[in-house]
This record gives sequence, C-alpha cells and structure tokens, in this order.
Amino acid sequence: GDSSEVEFLDRERSIVYNATYTTCQRDNEASWEPDWVLKAQSIHLDQGEQVGYARGAKLQFKGVTVLPIPVVSFPLSDQRKSGLLPLTIGLDNVSGFEYTQPYYWNIAPNRDATLSSTLMTKRGVNLGAEFRYLEPTYQGKLQLEYMPGDRLRDRDRWSYGLQHQGQITSP
Repeated sequence: GDSSEVEFLDRERSIVYNATYTTCQRDNEASWEPDWVLKAQSIHLDQGEQVGYARGAKLQFKGVTVLPIPVVSFPLSDQRKSGLLPLTIGLDNVSGFEYTQPYYWNIAPNRDATLSSTLMTKRGVNLGAEFRYLEPTYQGKLQLEYMPGDRLRDRDRWSYGLQHQGQITSP
C-alpha cells in the first residue's frame, strides 16, 4: 500500500493517512494494479497484535468502489480473526430481496464456526450455522439451517448435514 503520511506511535504501532492496503502480490509489470484495495482516511497498524484498523474506508475491486466501510479491522498476517464476513445481497422471483450477513468465529487453531442470518422479503428469516474441525487424522463439518415460518411453504423448514473424513492407521 501507500499513504500520504505515516505517524509512528512506538516500535509496534503506527497510523498511516490517506492510505491504501492490499495483499495482492505485485508483479514486475509497470502497469500493475491490484485486483482489490482498501482505501482509507486512516489505518492504524498494530504489529504487536497483528491487526489493522481502517477508518473512513472503501473497498475497491478492479478500480470500482464496491463497498463503503466506515470502520473495519483486519489481520496483518495469515492468522484467522473472528468478525463479520462480507455480506451477500440477492434478488429473485422466489425469495424476493435477500440479505445475508455471516459472522466468522475463530474458536481455536483447528476449529471454527460461521453463523449467518438471511432476510428474504417473500419468505422470512433463515438462520444458519456451520462448524468445522480439523485434526491430524480426521476432519469434518456440521451444517444447520432453520427457517421459522417460511411464508412460501406456510411451515417451519430446517436442514442439517454432517461430513466427516478420517484415516484408519495401524499401531
């Protein structure tokens, strides 16, 4: 990224102003532009906590602003971080306008969950959860969905799924 000014608060913390941030890998071409970039009035970087906080930001994809974001935090490393995931918006003739907001919960290095709620103007609300686990010899996920009072079918609807994979090893 780049910025117009950097304020060093201490050895681990700094603030960059009129800043851009991306994790896209730069190539050697002079005309290189990242696929996505976060532009912000200010970004607070905390290397000790490995977290960045952007204020007055907007997310751009291929040079087009796709989402204004007043405040957002993000990891500065490849470590996972709990928080809101990008929302999904849709429109169709069965469910109407759909808005889904997922939340990612980093439970442990080998366990996580994603909780989501979807508002559908023609059907109602759908609540979802996915739990994933990963161990040296097995892994899996559990998915749950519940739609109380589906207005299209005039009843509650639900679903669940379990996927587990493992290896049987000899002693």
